[in-house]
Amino acid sequence: MNCIHIMKIFKILSFVFFTSLFGTLLVSTTAFADQFKLRLLSGFGTTSTDFDVPGLKKRNTHFLIQFMNFPAGDKHHRGWGIELGRTNAFKSDNGDFEYDTIGIITEAAFWGMTGQVGTVGHLSRGARDRNPFGFRTSLGKDFLFSMGSQKKGSQKNFFLSTRLRQDVIFDDEGISTTSLELGIGIVF
Repeated sequence: MNCIHIMKIFKILSFVFFTSLFGTLLVSTTAFADQFKLRLLSGFGTTSTDFDVPGLKKRNTHFLIQFMNFPAGDKHHRGWGIELGRTNAFKSDNGDFEYDTIGIITEAAFWGMTGQVGTVGHLSRGARDRNPFGFRTSLGKDFLFSMGSQKKGSQKNFFLSTRLRQDVIFDDEGISTTSLELGIGIVF
């Protein structure tokens, strides 16, 4: 069995596993949701690939929106969410590797930091007809601040977010990106 067959089997098993996991999380946590977070993040970083492309510029950029759901009574700040975005993995003389992305992510807090892990589907933009999947992880910190009056019930919680993010994209060739993300968000 060659590497391509193993990757195809892995893609199918990963899709089935994470679809089942997402369905279970959706049913079990939405009914008991206590807190929602909306994040707007932008990032930039470097790219490494398993292949040599003429005129390769090894930098990446992305912009994304995360909608996170946290269940009531969870002391450890564990939740799940959906991520939508646009990623430019790298530029080359043969064109850009640019994708629209959608992903399912989980988040947990530990040691004053928040970590995320998830799967991401990449929909190619432009001339490329590939739609690969990938994995992503990030570690960062949200700096919370409040505005408004707590007595009148008009208090809003906002936060600034910083993260170090790692993506692996399983296209024809392996693509790995490391990015610094900065963003803002609101808790409601």
